Amino acid sequence: MNRPLPRSHASEPPLVSLGQGNYRRDYYAEDLGVNPVNDRPVQSKPDIKLLEAEALGAALRYVAVADWFEQLPFSRHDPNRERRAMDTFNRVEAELRQAGGHLLRRLGHRELVLKRALEEVAES
Repeated sequence: MNRPLPRSHASEPPLVSLGQGNYRRDYYAEDLGVNPVNDRPVQSKPDIKLLEAEALGAALRYVAVADWFEQLPFSRHDPNRERRAMDTFNRVEAELRQAGGHLLRRLGHRELVLKRALEEVAES
């Protein structure tokens, strides 16, 4: 069953959910071994070093834009300035989530990373 994506995620492949009741797992085209563009089998998985570099680059862009966004002064002369800044921030955040998601799916440790992150937040 496909669910419609918000406009900010329109370029991403559709998310397919399989499962019933309280158990649900989201499957992406990469998980099923097919190309999200043409549904043909994927010959090889992306190189981990490339995925790590993409995730690191996305994280650095996110930090730079987040710092800039937090220091952005309010402008009465340009009411659309804050909206444009928020759109930029949201795009960079989406890039980070996509790059991190690809890396976690490739490594296969998504649930382990989530569990440890939730434990660390609960401890602090």
